[in-house]
Amino acid sequence: MANRLDASQIVTQIRALVAANPELLEDEVLAVDTLEGQTDALDLVDEILCKITITKALANGLKDYVEELSNRLVRYQGRQDALRTLLLRILQESGLKRLERPSATLSLAKGPPKVMITDENLLAFEFLRIRQEPNKMKIKEALLAGDTVPGAQFSNSETTLTIRTA
Repeated sequence: MANRLDASQIVTQIRALVAANPELLEDEVLAVDTLEGQTDALDLVDEILCKITITKALANGLKDYVEELSNRLVRYQGRQDALRTLLLRILQESGLKRLERPSATLSLAKGPPKVMITDENLLAFEFLRIRQEPNKMKIKEALLAGDTVPGAQFSNSETTLTIRTA
């Protein structure tokens, strides 16, 4: 077996074996035995499974790290807001509208008014935002029931791979 398994070379070997031995398509045990004895296909499969496991572990670790960083970001943003609030209180309590310091100039200004919704039900339609999107679950139920849904249909089934590990 070579140090690095070449997938395209192995696929070529498998095609040649199947062309020369069409009975392999009918007998899975014979096919596996032939692949093991005549090619490096099973070694490649094992190598790929190992890489999938490692990649999954790395992805999970990265997901946890991103979550940790996201939590840290929220804490820093909260700290920043609290510190800004403290500066605002200091200026307000001291009666200062402006304060110059070596690292920054602080100033108080009237902020723009914020929109407050007191009762959504009283808002006119023009002031509402409505997002419209297909309900794929209901469409699937209708198609499975044999109903015709204009603008929707089932796709051709794709072959899927299931990997069960210990």
